[in-house]
Amino acid sequence: MLLSLIGGTVIWSCFLPLDFHFFNSTPWVNFPQIMWLAKPEFHIVPVALLSMVMVVVMIETMSSMMIIGDMVDKKADAITLRNSFNTCGIATMVGGLFSLFPYAVFAQNVGLIGLTGVRNRFVVSVSGVLLILMGMFAKMAALVVAIPKQILGGASVIMFGMVAISGIRTLSSITYRHNNNEMIVALTLALGLMPIMVTQLFEGFPSMRCKCSSIVASP
Repeated sequence: MLLSLIGGTVIWSCFLPLDFHFFNSTPWVNFPQIMWLAKPEFHIVPVALLSMVMVVVMIETMSSMMIIGDMVDKKADAITLRNSFNTCGIATMVGGLFSLFPYAVFAQNVGLIGLTGVRNRFVVSVSGVLLILMGMFAKMAALVVAIPKQILGGASVIMFGMVAISGIRTLSSITYRHNNNEMIVALTLALGLMPIMVTQLFEGFPSMRCKCSSIVASP
């Protein structure tokens, strides 16, 4: 996948110039700062809302781990799921110190495994090291931004298609007789597709605005 992104970017550069403005304006070294956005405060409503978000993250983590277990022929047992939840919780807690969002097991990883067939933990470790280096050396992360969106979109279509196939494979192995699985799948599909099929669904909701300019401008 990485080679395809690099190859696509090289072919793109043969026809259209790449945008390196962000790369040129980015410093070489930019170490993460603890609590750079704001100091910690406790408010019951945001805590309750984020707790609900973490429940969704746990469900996504569980489903991704179960699908990955099926793909690598190693069932995700209770111990594996517990370790996954603990890892996501610890990563989210540490990430909060750096004003980051909650972490989850992204479905793109499921698509990558199905697309490439690579199941080695060494690849995951190397990817983690690369992400750490990108976090410390901003020029490396800026190179990723230079990749044209069309190239990233093409790779994303394939990856998410593999995720959909993995989900269909999992759903096909479920028993739908004499239980509520049909209702669960139907409600999940209906709620997931509702914002796409009914585009005016959220027009009546109050607008949610954030001071993104102040966040970006913060040191």
